[in-house]
Amino acid sequence: MIAVLMYMKNEDKNKFVPFYDKVPYKLREYIIKKRKPFIGEIIENYGTEIIYCVLPLIYGEKKSNYERWYNTVYNALEKLGEIGVTGAVLPEDDVFYSSVPVLRGRTVNAIMTFKMAKKALKIKNIDMSKAEFVVVDGNDKLTITALNSLIDNVNYLSVFTDREYFFDDIKERAEAERGLIINTFSSAKNQIFKDADVIVNCSSDMENHDYYYKRNSIYIDIVKNHSKSIRIASKRDDMMFIDGLSLKTKNGILKSQLYEGLKIENSDIFKNYIENYDNFYEVIEEFNDENISLSSLYFMDKYIL
Repeated sequence: MIAVLMYMKNEDKNKFVPFYDKVPYKLREYIIKKRKPFIGEIIENYGTEIIYCVLPLIYGEKKSNYERWYNTVYNALEKLGEIGVTGAVLPEDDVFYSSVPVLRGRTVNAIMTFKMAKKALKIKNIDMSKAEFVVVDGNDKLTITALNSLIDNVNYLSVFTDREYFFDDIKERAEAERGLIINTFSSAKNQIFKDADVIVNCSSDMENHDYYYKRNSIYIDIVKNHSKSIRIASKRDDMMFIDGLSLKTKNGILKSQLYEGLKIENSDIFKNYIENYDNFYEVIEEFNDENISLSSLYFMDKYIL
């Protein structure tokens, strides 16, 4: 079972505690924590039960009262774990170490890197055939996934990394199969970085490079390094920032977090990829067989395109 956590609306308040706004704060919090940490409704999608949970939180509380927001979400996750929930989608992305894994959609986003970039480049009126891509290495499988998404589809591709040797096999394969020369470099001052039309960030490093980025470039934050993305976005309003997506599926439009959870539950091919990252093209074939296509792009859970 997968859980989708949502914020409450005004009409939901009295479902948690009668006369919600009139009950003393401490008493209300005690009742919610002990008796009703969420209100749930179960539906089925892709053969999997999904429990949609309304939390006693409203949009904006994460920013105004993070401690209460975090504790409320954590408490709900623990209670959901007790009823057999195996993954949860949050109303706003964050990292939790709880009994229920948080579904962040990062692997699906990495698989769809090229599709995201293609949609953004079109809006920016940048010619795809001439667009220059830089993948910022995160020393993990997300980097390899993003590269696999791009290798067969772009003409200019580089990797910003401190382990250039690691990419030798990938570089050889790309050159042999497509004639694509992948450059690797380790200095942010390299002109390659400054010329990039699309920066694909797979790194949790907080080092500041925003002053090198090309004007009107696109920043795709695969790893969801929110602190860094927000910092850069506050300084560079000429750039486009993306860290999420939704997909058109046979069962409607789903955000990548939920789709990733459903694939983990129902697809041995995808589950194997999550565990071993060695069957990328099988995953792509399965996506194609399901007629999966990109719907919309998001940044910090807000619609962009």
